[in-house]
Amino acid sequence: MTKFLMFGTESCKFCKTSKETLDKYKCEYNYVNLSLLYGETWRQVFQDLAPLLNGQRTIPIILYQRSDTDTDFTAPLTPDKLSAWTILGSYNELLRYLDQIIDIDADADF
Repeated sequence: MTKFLMFGTESCKFCKTSKETLDKYKCEYNYVNLSLLYGETWRQVFQDLAPLLNGQRTIPIILYQRSDTDTDFTAPLTPDKLSAWTILGSYNELLRYLDQIIDIDADADF
């Protein structure tokens, strides 16, 4: 089964919606609250992970993997810490991916 890793903040509505979607479809995921990890400088994650994010500058940052590799989620995050994960993108990319792997209606309202 695919596992997901999501980085976000509690004040982000797309982060909340992404978590609700993963819960709705009973997907296994870890959520990393960037505000707790980085404090007020949580946007630093975009610089720390720039090589991995393919230009993504928004949250949530959602990654996936199909292995059982554990990852250390302490700051600063680095591409090495996330080498077992593949960048998926944000909420819209999550919906498209879930539609492919479990045939959801990606156009439905959540």
